[in-house]
Parts: sequence; C-alpha cells; structure tokens
Amino acid sequence: MRTHVIMAIALGLCGLGASRAAHAGGFEIPDNGTEALGRGGAFVAKADDGTALEYNIAGLARQRGTRITLNGNFLFHDTQFTRAGTYASDPSTPGYGAYGGLRYPTIHDSNRIGALPFIAVTTDFGWFKRWTFGFGLYTPSSIAQHNYNVGPRAAGATDDPPAQVTLPGGVVAPGPGRYDVARTNLLIVYPTLAAAVRLARWIDIGAAFQIVYSRLDLANASVTPFGGGTCGPTGESPGCDAYAEIRTTGVTAAALASVMLHPVRWLDLGGTFRTPIDINTKGTLHATPPPIFPTPLPDQQATFRTRMPLWFRLGARFVSRYHDGTERFDIEGNFVYEHWSSEKAAVLRVENFTTPIDPNNPYVFTAAISHNYRNTAGLRLGGAYNFWLGERTRLIGRLGYYYDSSATRNADTRLDFNTFQKYGFTAGLGIRWSGLTVNVAYAYVYSPSRTVTDSRVLALSSFNGSNLDPSRGDPVVTVGNGRYEQRLQIFSIGVTISPGDFKRKQLPPN
Repeated sequence: MRTHVIMAIALGLCGLGASRAAHAGGFEIPDNGTEALGRGGAFVAKADDGTALEYNIAGLARQRGTRITLNGNFLFHDTQFTRAGTYASDPSTPGYGAYGGLRYPTIHDSNRIGALPFIAVTTDFGWFKRWTFGFGLYTPSSIAQHNYNVGPRAAGATDDPPAQVTLPGGVVAPGPGRYDVARTNLLIVYPTLAAAVRLARWIDIGAAFQIVYSRLDLANASVTPFGGGTCGPTGESPGCDAYAEIRTTGVTAAALASVMLHPVRWLDLGGTFRTPIDINTKGTLHATPPPIFPTPLPDQQATFRTRMPLWFRLGARFVSRYHDGTERFDIEGNFVYEHWSSEKAAVLRVENFTTPIDPNNPYVFTAAISHNYRNTAGLRLGGAYNFWLGERTRLIGRLGYYYDSSATRNADTRLDFNTFQKYGFTAGLGIRWSGLTVNVAYAYVYSPSRTVTDSRVLALSSFNGSNLDPSRGDPVVTVGNGRYEQRLQIFSIGVTISPGDFKRKQLPPN
C-alpha cells in the first residue's frame, strides 16, 4: 500500500511540475525590462538597451561603446479561488461535524510579491566597428512562487502553513485547494552570451547562446481512499491526505537568432526566434503518508523532464526624427507566438524506487502526465516621445498596451499560474542625462475572471497512481470547479550607464 501511495504522489507532482516549469506566452506576464514594459512590451524593432538579449539580439549591433543595463520588475499579485459547493456533512467522520454544510471559503495565494532582475553588459571593446557583444543574466517574467496551504513539507520544515483555513465563527476546516497544484517555489535563470553585427546600412543580425538553470520545489496532496466511508462521503477527510514534495535542479541550453532591418529612415523591422528548451533536472522526491501509516517513507532520488516550446517575435516600428537624426517619437507593434501544444507530457522518473515493504527490490518508476496546453499568441503596441531639455538631457514619455491569449481552456484552469487572457495597460517615464539613463514604468494587468463548471482537474488516488475512479468504488474529487480571479500590478525601475557618452558635449542620435 505504501508503494501505491508514493506512486500516486509521484504522478501528481509530475503534473504539477509540468505546469510551473512553463514560463512563457500565456504563462509569462509581459514583460522584462523597464523601457520595454513602459511601451507595452513593444520592443522587438527597437531593442536599444541591454534587454536586447531577450527581445532582439540584432539590436546590439548599433549599441556602440560599453553599456551596463540594470532593471528590476516588482510584481504585486493576488490569485483567489472560491471553490464551488460546500463541505460534506458526515458526523461519523472525525472533524466533519464542525464544518459540514458550510460553503468553501475564498482562498488567496499567500506569496503576493515577486522581484525579477535583469542585468546586462554590452560592448564593442572599443575596437570593433560593426560588432557588439553582450552578456546578461535574467529570469523569465513570471510569478514563480505560490502557496495555497498545501500542508507538510519535508521533515523539519516549518515555513508553510498547515492545510487548513478558518471559516466564519472561528471554525477550522481543511483547505479547499490542497489537492490542486498548491505550492511552487521555482528559480529559472538565463545566463546569456550574444553577438551582433551590422552587415550593411539596412540589416543587422545577431545570435545568442543561453544556459538555462532550473531549480524546482513543488508540493501537493493526494487522497488515500480506504473505502467504507473512512474518508467521508466525498473522500476528502484530512486523515486520508498524503503529501509530497519534489526538489530538483538541472542545467540545459537554448539558442536565439535575430534580425533587424532598416529599409528606410523612418521604418525598422525586427524578428527573434528561440529554440525549444528541454528541461532535465535531478533531485529528491519526499513523501508524507496519511496518518494510518506510522512508518516514514524514504526519500527517492528522482529526475524530472519537461519542455518549454519554441517562440518567435516580430515587430515593426515607425520613427519620426529631428533634423539631427535623433528620435522625436516612435510607434511600434509586435506579434508574439509560442508553440505550447508541442509540450505533450512531463515525465518524473525514479531509477531505484524502493519502499519499506520491499527495500531489497528496487525498480524503475516512470510517470507521465499531459496538461492540454494551447498555443498562445500575443500583441504589443506602444511607443515613446522625446522631449529635449538641453544638448545633453532629454525626457522620454512612454505608453503601451498588450494582449495575450489564454494558454488553457476553462476546464483545465488551475491555481498555480495565470493562464487567463491578459490585457495590459502600461506607462513609463525616462530621463537621459549624458551617459546615464533612468527609467520607471508601471503596468496594470487585467484578466477576466473565470467561473469553471466542467473542471478536468481531479484529486489523485494514493492507491493506484491515477485519478480517483468510481468504477473501483472511489469517490471522484473534482477540485477545479469554482470562480477564479487574478489581480496584478507591475512596477519597474531601470538604469543604463554608457560611460563613453559622459565625454560628449551632446547626446548622440538614437
């Protein structure tokens, strides 16, 4: 029986990991970079600071000298979920008498603040006339931490609240979201090396090699259906809950290729393509069985694999210039596409799977779960106006708007990430004095709420490693029905330093 408990937990965590390892398109919250954010993420055909490492490598080619870009996005977010229905009433099950018949409460993500850094250095080394090189370190623009009261973690850990909520009147009840993807703590970092060259007046190209470091820390709960009503009429008695956590790390790689065209003085065109990323991580699966099992389960050495898809961005920018060639204003539009349907399944594998029941006969355990992802498309529209305050100083105002399509259907909605449609309204302000540029930006992101009545998100059984099945006498615990709401605001601040420009008597053209 303990073997089945761990198998089910492994399956649940495999699906959980697939959800949160994905950070782009409908999953990502646009966009990295302060200047780009203020323009609604429309930056592919401009890309004139260090964030070109993400938006368009070819944009490095016209960044002469040495530049240092430091940006930080601060996310203030709240995901709330009101599960449909009420707690079951069953006086024969311990604890149910206190909250049976009460409506499920609204639960919130307890991790509501996130910080996303972006660091880049670009240089022509004072030697190359057409080449520019860049190095950067940044993370995907996404919310990496969530906590909906999943329950116990690994032995000795105390930083998670118990899987309980307090109802009106002080009644304590099990958390209604604990069987979904209830806690994530992820870190994905992209150390990036890039180079770009100006082939001719009208064309620049660039390419980058990207290391992808992943650290995944994931947890959820599953149901142990003992039968005979032991787990209550719906199978959700906390005495039947099993908990698990997977912690893995890994390093893989990706590549980007970009082009920027300047067919006429007032038009810039850009495009960027990134290869798929196969994430392969290794670590530990830790399981906590239901209270009926007095013996702790041993940790298992596990591997976790999933994929982040290829994506591309296309952009066109209209530019109005002053007589000296510097920009007066610009308007840019971008199209973003990400091929998420290629991510067929995530796989969790334990090479030497052992249990206290039969410790001398380890075996290979593999689990795979699909999440029904959809390809995503996004639009970005924004621009800037330059106000000259002096030969060495200018003020820049920015406005923008963006849209991302939903990455999942209503029936596949989960708690762990925002796959809803996104409508972003952004504004930014910058001041450039000599070789120093300081930018600030703000984005308000609206996602329509979802009321789900046909959820395909089910609790897993700890006995058989699959969804609970009434044909075996199991209750079916559908945990995804209810109302989902998302709130998000982004504040960003960035600094770009161009040491060579401090010596100039006036700012150079953009």
